[in-house]
Amino acid sequence: MTLLTALEIAGNYPENIQINGFLDENNNKWGAWMYMLRNGNIHKAMLDFKGYFETKEEAEQYLHDISKECVEKYKNKI
Repeated sequence: MTLLTALEIAGNYPENIQINGFLDENNNKWGAWMYMLRNGNIHKAMLDFKGYFETKEEAEQYLHDISKECVEKYKNKI
């Protein structure tokens, strides 16, 4: 992840971030996408990873945890 992405996440999480899990049919495990929203619509893709977790909830929580780390580390710097 770039510093710019971390700063964008820190400035937009949780209100303007959407996280969606998806099933990777190649290995039957769950991955997730993170999107930045503008006016309630997807503005751009931020982060993603392919199937790694056993459940959708675990995959989505992983990106929530990353987002929370970005907020903790960078929120006061933006």
